[in-house]
Amino acid sequence: MKANGHIYRWLLIALAVAGFSTAGRGEEWYVPSLYSDEVRNGRECMIVADRRIFAVMAFINASGFDEEAKGQTMHRVRIEVRNLVEKNLLSHTNEWAVWKKHYADLKCSNADYIDYAMLLSPDYPFRKVGPDDVYYNQDVLRKMSGVVNDVNEFWTAARLDQVWDAAKPGYLAELQKYDIDRMSEDLDFVWKYVRIPRREARTMVSVPNLLDRHFSADSMGCGKYFVSVEGPGSHDYRLNVHEYLHEIVNPAVARWRTEYVTQLYPYYDRWNNLPGKRGYDTPQMYIQECMVKALEARVSIKLRPDLRARKSAQVTQDVKNGFELTGIFYENLAEFETGDSTFDDFVKVLFERLPRPN
Repeated sequence: MKANGHIYRWLLIALAVAGFSTAGRGEEWYVPSLYSDEVRNGRECMIVADRRIFAVMAFINASGFDEEAKGQTMHRVRIEVRNLVEKNLLSHTNEWAVWKKHYADLKCSNADYIDYAMLLSPDYPFRKVGPDDVYYNQDVLRKMSGVVNDVNEFWTAARLDQVWDAAKPGYLAELQKYDIDRMSEDLDFVWKYVRIPRREARTMVSVPNLLDRHFSADSMGCGKYFVSVEGPGSHDYRLNVHEYLHEIVNPAVARWRTEYVTQLYPYYDRWNNLPGKRGYDTPQMYIQECMVKALEARVSIKLRPDLRARKSAQVTQDVKNGFELTGIFYENLAEFETGDSTFDDFVKVLFERLPRPN
């Protein structure tokens, strides 16, 4: 049986690679997983223990990514993986030094690496199979072109197959914590709230990312899937409403942003000049993040009224952290809730009413 299972796995990989050869011409390039026990399926959603995310995150943890949210300790699986990898790399110190130098030279964020990982094939040996145009920043993508080779070499040297076997029970336990029926219900509610027919027939994929810092999450449209990679504490085991709303907000902001440059860009300029500001390096990224933060608070309160005080406080804190537009959008969305326009159309109203910052 083991031999047959091994052959079957490689047959799946061969079929997947055949599909990957059409990357850029269709939606076949993204395969969530080759292992049925590492996936939970629901209605229009799934939860995946993702090996490509695991491999890339293990790589950057070994190469210099030590970041953790203030007041938090690393997830126990992250600690376990870091310790196992360090032990396995003691006989590969020269290669390890090279990977550390590559990581230091690139100066890319954990989000950059996660976005890159989503463009890879689902299992070792990894290949970049996703089309370039789904990545948010082409300059960063070109800079990271050698990462897949580093990760493949790292997989072998760090014996990541063994490390994955040790860490896998923790990931499978995490999959079971998700309320997959509620995820489907939340998806329905989000589209009802924005009054838009569900225009994307994408399956929502949640990926627990136990090797990341707390409260970090990232998302990307991957062909017929929308993938949300979720660090510890970044969600409540239902739909990650914040990440999913990017599916709706990003195109809406892109539709109207250029007509309201005068109103919007002073806010971005203020953000861009903040000392210690983190990420959101283009006006589009900053504006859509502000919009998502505001909309997520509104949607979450509708879904769970008991969250009102917490979400209101969260918006206040977002404004203090430099997301000034979030507070303005949040207040004006009250009018959207009492009207009958679609969210796409109401974004124009939100932009028109923006006061100039002092």
